[in-house]
Amino acid sequence: MPFYAITGASRGTGDLVSSRKNLHVLNADITNPEQLRCARSTISDATGGSLDVLFQNAGWNTDATAALSASAVSDGDNLPMIRAALVDAIDHNVIVRLSVINILLPLIHRGAGKRIVVLSTALADIDVTLKTGMSHHIPHSSSKAAMNVVLAKLAIDLQK
Repeated sequence: MPFYAITGASRGTGDLVSSRKNLHVLNADITNPEQLRCARSTISDATGGSLDVLFQNAGWNTDATAALSASAVSDGDNLPMIRAALVDAIDHNVIVRLSVINILLPLIHRGAGKRIVVLSTALADIDVTLKTGMSHHIPHSSSKAAMNVVLAKLAIDLQK
């Protein structure tokens, strides 16, 4: 039987899985490396030391800057808010996700599936952005685009 770990299951997905007998919900703050290491240990104990698929559903977004367009960034009044949102978005959507992967990677290496899936957004795609004319959601879109590149780099590393 394959073993999956899904992050970001505190709502919706978590509600669905909690009613299933063969699914287990772990509460862990993915921004806390110690809690992630504890989760890794719990997963390892439950699966015999392996993980077939890591599905990262967790992500970060803020309504505070969602409506600001790219041209609004140059407005001096908006710059501190955009800067803070970009830092938070990169931290949560890139650095934290990479940390989750790296902490669980030993289990994934021992799994049969060896898959890492990270939920992104069409808003991180340049062609979609240009075709739809979506000039807002800057922190969210930018951080997801950055994560897509980081994942491509990680895929290259893991193929070696």
